[in-house]
Amino acid sequence: MINFRDQLYAFPQTSNAERYDPVFNGWSTLDLCAYSAMVTVVRGQIYAIKVDSSTEQSTISRYNVEQCSWETVLTSHQGCRKESCVVTAGNHLYVFGGKPAQALQYVAKLKDSTLSKRNGRKSQTCNKQEAVLVLISNAIKLTSFASEDDLPQSPRKGLETRAIVACGAKYTFCYLPEKDEWKRLPDGLTEKNYDTQIINVRDQLYAFPETSNAERYDPVCNGWSKCANMCANSAMVSVVRGQIYAIELNTSTKQSTISRYNVALCSWETVLTSHQGCRVESCVVTAGNHLYVFGGKPPQASEYVAKAERFDTLENKWEEIADMQQARGCACGVATQGKIFVAGGRKENIFLPQTCEMYNVSTNEWQFIGSLNDFRAFGRMEFAEFQRSPSDLQPLRC
Repeated sequence: MINFRDQLYAFPQTSNAERYDPVFNGWSTLDLCAYSAMVTVVRGQIYAIKVDSSTEQSTISRYNVEQCSWETVLTSHQGCRKESCVVTAGNHLYVFGGKPAQALQYVAKLKDSTLSKRNGRKSQTCNKQEAVLVLISNAIKLTSFASEDDLPQSPRKGLETRAIVACGAKYTFCYLPEKDEWKRLPDGLTEKNYDTQIINVRDQLYAFPETSNAERYDPVCNGWSKCANMCANSAMVSVVRGQIYAIELNTSTKQSTISRYNVALCSWETVLTSHQGCRVESCVVTAGNHLYVFGGKPPQASEYVAKAERFDTLENKWEEIADMQQARGCACGVATQGKIFVAGGRKENIFLPQTCEMYNVSTNEWQFIGSLNDFRAFGRMEFAEFQRSPSDLQPLRC
């Protein structure tokens, strides 16, 4: 069992690995198998040591995230001992004790080139008590400066690649702005349409179909898995400061219910029920500690409105803000650097003429900005910084 990207990975001897997500307090099966190899993590990368008793050789492998496969690093006669203790410290894999191939007795072998240079002598066989003392003392010394904060680049940062993900039906594509290219990802488990909501939580994507359990995409294992007992139904889902919130509408009572996902109980807990924020087909945007709700259509109403308000997740209350300049529903929005952008949508079931508005959080004011090139409704907007002109970027072709 290893800790990788704040999640636990369990590697059975002959079957696929399982992953425990502390956010949703549950296990899922992955398309990843290490067989009988000893698995560990070094500097944010997964390594495995496999022992071949017949050839009396060990093979060091490293997991390739992009290829979703193991790649051989080195095969040699060193470190070839069964049931040994493997410890990670700094840039090294330490192998202690164990039983050599074809041998009947365990040994106290300790092989470490770093310790050899430091002590001015070659690694040597020592008795059991000495091996334990060396293990403890040097593990303390090495791990004292090998924390993630002290690394030149943290494991999480080292694995980061900025991407924009697009889903439709069972297809999943990602766009890499820095390379200006599209890549196809593994297909989802269920078909996705404009009712499917997708959020980013702890570097993983969560897709919420309208009536079934959510799906999770893990970029490390490059695959989708079902999230048992996690369903938002028709509620609007968003993430505020690392916590998942949902706004559920009850058109019969004309009330909205704000819920927050409780990780420990694996269930939704009600935060507030009120008559505010109760509009269908509204645009929900997260900024700071607030959930913003723009436009939409009140229950039993036939026209969209320009109403705008926000929910404070710290005070657990609704706040009035300035209304938009144009009534709209089914719009998309995004927040960045104290500004919120809302674009497109519908008005009385007719597409809007590509208009966009920008809300200044500090001044509580709206203003029109450049319009879209085409009509948009039920869309999604994301913010990304480009090093090249947007006119040079390539569209998705599929």
